[in-house]
Amino acid sequence: MKNTEKNVEIPSLIDEKTAAMLLSMSYDKLRKRVRPQNKIAYLRIGPSVKYTLEDLKVYLAKCRVEAKD
Repeated sequence: MKNTEKNVEIPSLIDEKTAAMLLSMSYDKLRKRVRPQNKIAYLRIGPSVKYTLEDLKVYLAKCRVEAKD
């Protein structure tokens, strides 16, 4: 089968420990409180859970509290 799409972009995948570090939270908090509530989109690849950098950025944007004037 021929691939007709030449510029397919595959996002870099980030494991849970790295994602927790990037979000400044513990690995346990990510696994037990954030992920089960589907607060961050993730990919399940076999037994592994992976995140994209874009999904982490979306989560952080949702957490943002705007300053009041």
